[in-house]
Amino acid sequence: MTKSLKKSLRIISNKGFNHHTEPVHKKNKILKVEDLYRYNALTFMHQLKYGKLPNSFNYLDYFFHLDRPETRQNHLANCGRYRTTYTSMLPLHKLPRIWNTLEITYHNITSLKTFKKSRVARVPCRRGRGVARPYVRR
Repeated sequence: MTKSLKKSLRIISNKGFNHHTEPVHKKNKILKVEDLYRYNALTFMHQLKYGKLPNSFNYLDYFFHLDRPETRQNHLANCGRYRTTYTSMLPLHKLPRIWNTLEITYHNITSLKTFKKSRVARVPCRRGRGVARPYVRR
């Protein structure tokens, strides 16, 4: 999927077959597949934390633990344990780890619109060379 995205980006931007795609992503303000995954994962976890998802997701109790004592890390999602490397790559374990990489100041933003504008919409590009925003059709 990444290869086909890069190939199509090179064709659209009229670049050579071996041209780097990172500058093209920045110039056209298009997120990479990994950045889109992170963006959607953080949005999902935010909606889960503040109860804005359908009731079918109530079994995912990453944040609400009644028997958990009050600590300085209560804002973090409980990842749970996994037995195999394959299991660690599943969304059940991967999404809380992505949420825990987010800076602490963004965990307590209750409004989804504010959350998307503050941090998640500005997913850092590789090597810290700027930010890219998701494409929004108007």
